[in-house]
Amino acid sequence: MGEYYYMFYTEGNRCFAGDFIFGLSEKELGKVKYYLELLESRGPMLREPYAKKLNGNIYELRPGFGKTEIRLFYFWDGNTAWFVHGIIKKTQKTPAEALRISGERMTRYFKAKAGR
Repeated sequence: MGEYYYMFYTEGNRCFAGDFIFGLSEKELGKVKYYLELLESRGPMLREPYAKKLNGNIYELRPGFGKTEIRLFYFWDGNTAWFVHGIIKKTQKTPAEALRISGERMTRYFKAKAGR
């Protein structure tokens, strides 16, 4: 196992996943922090029920607290997980809109990294 990290993707002064996380209750935030620590220790090997690969290169971190299902969407760039979006999941199926937003932010990240 290597060393793994996580970062929050920003555009301008917006930190989408970070803003979402810090809007959670203190107990929900504690659960999210625990899952982030698991991600740092296990990296891409972290699997269900903690994390799940959705489509392409988008993954979801899956902390839950009581009946609240929190979903944090991220992708890997090397040994760093980049968090791009977060939602409170209200249905069984992951909303297509959340996947679309996450994919677009991932694309913008890689374009900016390549200098395009």
